Amino acid sequence: MRYGFAFAFSAFLWGQKVMGYDLWLDSVSFADRWWRWRAGVVIAPQSASTLTLALRGYTIDSVWWGSTSLPFSYNDSLLTVSLPSLLGLQETIWVAYRGSGVQDPGGFGGLYWGGGSVFNIGVSLYISPHSYGRAWHPCADTFGNKAYYRFHLRAPDTLTATANGLLDSVEAAGPGWRRWHWRLSYPISAYLSGVAIGKYVAAIDTFIRAPGDTVPIQYWVRRSDSAGTYTTFQRLKPLLRDWEKKFGPYPYERIGYVGVDFSSGAMEHATHIVYPNLVISGTNQYDWLWAHELAHQWFGNSVGGTQEAQIFLKEGFATYCEALFYELFFGQGRYFDHLRGFLERTLRALKWEEGLFPLSNIPPEHTYGIATYQKGATVLHTLRHQMGDSLFFLGLRAYNNRYRHGLVTLDSLQRVLEDSTGLSLNAFFDDWLRQPGEVHFRIDSFGRWGSDSVWIAWRMSLRDKPSYSTPTRLTVYLRGAGGQETYSQFFTDGGLAGVAYVPCSFAPLVAVLNPQGEVADATTHGLRWQKTNGSFTLPATYITLRPIGLPSGDSVWFHVAHNWVGAYDPGALPLSVQRYWQLDGVWSSSLALRGFFTYNGRPFGSGAYLDTLWLNFSEDSLALYWRPSVREPWSEWPYYTVDRGISPTDYQGRIIADSLLPGEYTLGKKVGGTTALVAFSPPAQTWQVQAQEGALRLFNGSSTGGRYTVYDLLGREWARGWLEADTERLLPLPPALYLVSTPEGPHRVLIWK
Repeated sequence: MRYGFAFAFSAFLWGQKVMGYDLWLDSVSFADRWWRWRAGVVIAPQSASTLTLALRGYTIDSVWWGSTSLPFSYNDSLLTVSLPSLLGLQETIWVAYRGSGVQDPGGFGGLYWGGGSVFNIGVSLYISPHSYGRAWHPCADTFGNKAYYRFHLRAPDTLTATANGLLDSVEAAGPGWRRWHWRLSYPISAYLSGVAIGKYVAAIDTFIRAPGDTVPIQYWVRRSDSAGTYTTFQRLKPLLRDWEKKFGPYPYERIGYVGVDFSSGAMEHATHIVYPNLVISGTNQYDWLWAHELAHQWFGNSVGGTQEAQIFLKEGFATYCEALFYELFFGQGRYFDHLRGFLERTLRALKWEEGLFPLSNIPPEHTYGIATYQKGATVLHTLRHQMGDSLFFLGLRAYNNRYRHGLVTLDSLQRVLEDSTGLSLNAFFDDWLRQPGEVHFRIDSFGRWGSDSVWIAWRMSLRDKPSYSTPTRLTVYLRGAGGQETYSQFFTDGGLAGVAYVPCSFAPLVAVLNPQGEVADATTHGLRWQKTNGSFTLPATYITLRPIGLPSGDSVWFHVAHNWVGAYDPGALPLSVQRYWQLDGVWSSSLALRGFFTYNGRPFGSGAYLDTLWLNFSEDSLALYWRPSVREPWSEWPYYTVDRGISPTDYQGRIIADSLLPGEYTLGKKVGGTTALVAFSPPAQTWQVQAQEGALRLFNGSSTGGRYTVYDLLGREWARGWLEADTERLLPLPPALYLVSTPEGPHRVLIWK
């Protein structure tokens, strides 16, 4: 039988072009978990005299061309067919086979049988090559081979048989049986082909681009799930409309999801997305998941990569599109929150769990790992910031238009972005995609420049990266003493340090680079307006802050940057070579700020890798160091204790520090003896509040008497009283940080022993 498959995008498999598949399911037994197929493989012969196809876990009954049987060999993995010499331009080689198929040993990928159902998942997470079309039909099973598909699925008439594309017809196929004919109009890789048979009903909808221009939407679900289907996918059509503006037209003839009894994820089969039944229930908690799979219809399915080593071209894009989903429906803050989690995972765990390698060459054992998903998404986010929104999405539309239903490499992406925007992106692609590691940017100092500008002295370092030369767009946030704020942007020159000038109409007290994570460098940020006393944690910064003494109705702005590089300018001090904190904010002396700094030197487990290798000494020797600015040397912070947690030898715990001030903090190894602890009291006041060992000294140097009260950090009262003018009082107190209220205001003091 010959089919008019137009030659399009196909790849060589041992010298043979596979152009299409004509798949006939003739019988299925759910009790025995077994089915029988005839597969027509449409080829365009080359010089090779054999056709080699991948197939796992079946028995081959026969292979033929026309009316001629063909010799073959099969080893349960590869089917090799000897071809006659008289084949025409496009011929169909037929394979009759039967069996149960195979499943990935890790549980994700292959064929899944139920009591009255069967479906496939087209990739294997744990078997390489990861394309897993071979689990159910003979195919050229590589990401780089695209072919057309037709399906003719015979199933019991109590069930529905679904597949890729559009349903052409359903016909009787013997007593108690029906045959479902499906056809996909565009070529896809074998891993994107899919079938699902079960007790389905169709929830139908339509995406209307314009009058007369529509795309059908079909959700094949269990009848019990049909009521919740439209609620589960209520945001799908608005998202489609937004993504068509950003990426270009939806590339297929149908939008389709099929519910399955599978709880480990979903699979982006073209027009036939396999989606877990358990979340088709009216919940919107997992909207990011169906959005991720929808994004694949553009990135990975229509525009497909030729190499598993560059799989981030599909998975990195789809993961980044999760953030675009949140941005559309919940705003930019949620967008940055989603990406912050990806960046933290990349910076903390990638090096230790997978190693150092570029996104252009991901090792096969890490195809589906942190680099592919999380790092890939954050690099695309940075590319958007580098290019600007208008040019970035213009480039993505051009990318999808030029390579629609085609095959690409990283070079293809770079080329079309440059061609469509006029930008030179070679340095960015080299630094961010063709090299491992990260770059780190920081502000060293800043100041007024005239009446309407500010100068910013910035510096850069490299984290596991051999070089960096990209002139990088950075966002700077400036905040003044009166709460004034402004955002500006500037480009670096690609060097290690420099000075930039940005507009600003006020004198800033705080300057922060990329405060929301606009650039995915080796920093994770946390921002918070705190309105009450009590502890709060800023995600991905590994610090908890607790303000004490914040008056009712007041609020304080805090910023914390967790920098995933060693402390700058350590001098001879044994400071951490892996990370440091930057704490920013404006608060009065009446506010006491306690901080809980997390450390973890373990090479495994939850929260591991923060201080791995560097923390190779006794936790008793841990110290907290601080400097107020780059102009000052590092010194040991005087007010802290090391809380080693449950075990004193497991290299995890926290450092509890009091009376925190703005500046940089880092872990280090204690040098010499214990640092002297000094009183923290305001100068030149008539009321003198002084700490000494084991006691608090109060002196009222004013002309009138006054009341005093002493509180600890938990707000508990330790002393109160009246102190006459020109009178001194000594109050014995246990070691702790205290707040002392006097007629002249609050004072903070540390009592030591």
